[in-house]
Amino acid sequence: MINDNLGSIRKISSFLAGWIGLCIFILLSGVLTAQSSIHSLPTRNKNTERPVADTSLPFNDSANILQDVNLYTTILPAVISCIDPIQVITRKYPVWQDGLSVSDMVRYFSGVQLKDYGGVGGLKTVDVRSLGTRHTAVLMDGLPLENAQNGQVDLGKYGLNDLSSISIYKNQNSQIFQPATAFASSNAIYLESRMESLDSLRPQKGSLSMGTGSFGLYNGSFYGAKRLSNLFQIEASVDAMTTKGDYPYTYTNGVYDTTLKRNNGDVKRFNGKLSLYGHFEDSSALSVIVYGFRRQMGLPGAIVSNKFTNKERQDESDFYGQTSYFKPVGTKDKIKVQFKYNYNYLKYSNPEINKLYLVNGDTIKGVLANHYRQSSYFFSAANLYQILPGWDLDLSADVHYDHLRMDLNGLENPYRWTYYGAIASYVTISRVQLAGNLLYTNVRDHQQINDGIIGKQKLSPAFSASWQPFEGLPVKFRSFFKKSFQMPTFNDLYLTQYNQTELRPENSEQYSLGISYYKGWSGLFKNLQLELDGYYNEVKDKIVAIPTTSLFRWQMVNLGLAKIKGLEFTAKSTFELNGWLLLSTLEYTYQDARDYTKPGSVTYKNELPYIPRHSGSFILSILKDRFGMNYSFIYDGERYSERFNSLVSYVPAWYTHDVSFNYRLPIKGPLTSALLLSVDNVFNQHYDVIENYPMPGRNFKIGVQFDF
Repeated sequence: MINDNLGSIRKISSFLAGWIGLCIFILLSGVLTAQSSIHSLPTRNKNTERPVADTSLPFNDSANILQDVNLYTTILPAVISCIDPIQVITRKYPVWQDGLSVSDMVRYFSGVQLKDYGGVGGLKTVDVRSLGTRHTAVLMDGLPLENAQNGQVDLGKYGLNDLSSISIYKNQNSQIFQPATAFASSNAIYLESRMESLDSLRPQKGSLSMGTGSFGLYNGSFYGAKRLSNLFQIEASVDAMTTKGDYPYTYTNGVYDTTLKRNNGDVKRFNGKLSLYGHFEDSSALSVIVYGFRRQMGLPGAIVSNKFTNKERQDESDFYGQTSYFKPVGTKDKIKVQFKYNYNYLKYSNPEINKLYLVNGDTIKGVLANHYRQSSYFFSAANLYQILPGWDLDLSADVHYDHLRMDLNGLENPYRWTYYGAIASYVTISRVQLAGNLLYTNVRDHQQINDGIIGKQKLSPAFSASWQPFEGLPVKFRSFFKKSFQMPTFNDLYLTQYNQTELRPENSEQYSLGISYYKGWSGLFKNLQLELDGYYNEVKDKIVAIPTTSLFRWQMVNLGLAKIKGLEFTAKSTFELNGWLLLSTLEYTYQDARDYTKPGSVTYKNELPYIPRHSGSFILSILKDRFGMNYSFIYDGERYSERFNSLVSYVPAWYTHDVSFNYRLPIKGPLTSALLLSVDNVFNQHYDVIENYPMPGRNFKIGVQFDF
């Protein structure tokens, strides 16, 4: 067991205790002075429609709730009304402008472990409530994202320029009118595209930004939206970034320290998106989105055995096109049809490894270069019917086809058919909300060379409930239970260093119980949001990815049984004094995740790799007229890098302090500009998120943004 880092833990405990004390004081004050409240948690009766937006359809304002600074004093309605634990961050939040990719934002969420394999060029995946990356779906505009590298969506691929919000649901989106696929994962991250509100007075909007920073960083982005007619609008965005990634780090061999520069961490990334939205007189809606991505990068290797250089390269291209059509049928019936095609190309090369190639009947020796091409087709149909006011029923069915082509000897062209069918219901009775669904999954894998078939089918239930005991007191109790089932991906089975076809599917059970409080005032304290959730998870045959000396080659293993206990606490508040607006967010997570596979073994009841007991973050934003400042603190506690917990596998805690400043300048009419400056890792701490993958020290970014 890890010896507690008492100094760090005392600091966090004291800080947390102070915050909880302050929050309790404000909560009690709010109860005693309820007559001065200007807004509280809305209640519902049989005549009140459930205010949950369909975020996958065009012209939806839910992703642009915060239109200006004054609206920071309003708590997001989506958060208040959701039956399950949810966290949302929108582009209107000051901290948004400090990030380069989605991974920079999700690290602030509680219960989320961002696995960062070294700076800008490293792989960035996410683990929610210790269930593993496989149990977290990532959806863009309501449809799932695909990845051909290792079955894990690399959040470092996706920039922030064309997004309006990022949401994470612990369980699933309570908006049941969605594809059946959305019910399949234990947790879900929703990325929503920007959708500007345009009219005849302002038929177009846009933004342009440019920046530079440490380690050869240059980035630029453009976004534009134009109203074509009363029915249609078009939006386009491009985002480009390049960096050398050659940041200094300290290597310790047990005798002396050496300062070196990170090798092979360069990245060139470009992505573009074109969207057409239509909203018709019969209340139907259409969206068509085309997206392209290209990235060339080095794979910074692990610093082991005095090996400080790495020459592995990765060249990746990604394209998808998707369309969504929504139509109400009468007053109680709605249908939605969605289609997506995705193509991903990946080239992995390593000049340090030679390979024999057969060319025109002759065997020649060359550098290792593997090519992977994945084509995916996705179709979904959903039907939402209102049985009674406050009672909705949804039926949805999906078909998903994946085909992987690769130039590896002995195994070619596996393909997979996946069928999903779901029935879901949502009921609101006074201040009680109930939701449940039953998901049917049928998976069939085929290998063309061996003509083998790997198949699995299963039923997975889920149930959620929330209750607001008193109409005048904005306190809600919530709970959920869910079973989920995950097949190993192509990459789990075929693209690792070892033959992994014996991997078994994962089966998980989740139990969660929590309480939430939301309140607003008209005085110094504008609002307060408190959330506390406890959870217990069991995962049978949990698939664990263990990195080797290469970021491209992994070893996947099944754990017979993993048990996870956890606690999440969130506190958000807004203060206003003499024109100064202060926004603060505190997130804390406690997790105890252990291996219960084999009693008596050396790993029995050992902690799972890379899951710290304690983690958290704190954000403070200060706004005054045209000036803004953001401070953030992130802490990740002690953990182990291997299944067998020992001093050798011990990884120390780390924490960073980041700060940024911005100043807005009006130019003419709607044209404004903003100057941006940020300093990350202010105190230049040397640390590894993943052992032997050093992270950057102190670094700077400066930029300018124009809005028109």
